[in-house]
Amino acid sequence: MSTREKLFNMLERLTDEELEGLYQFLKNLIPLEDEDDVFCEELYRAYEQDDDPEKHETVTLEELAKELGQDIA
Repeated sequence: MSTREKLFNMLERLTDEELEGLYQFLKNLIPLEDEDDVFCEELYRAYEQDDDPEKHETVTLEELAKELGQDIA
């Protein structure tokens, strides 16, 4: 019996509650691309709707390092 078959046999014996727990565990090990895409889209939408007038301002890496008290020279 292959490993895949062994896993399927094990899965068939789990309750829905146990399957949900296993799903949550595996989801943290192997992030689903679809969920990552949804997160990124929500983050971008939030950025677009942010009416902070300074959101488009940029700083150089040197300025950021200085602001954080770091010396990158």
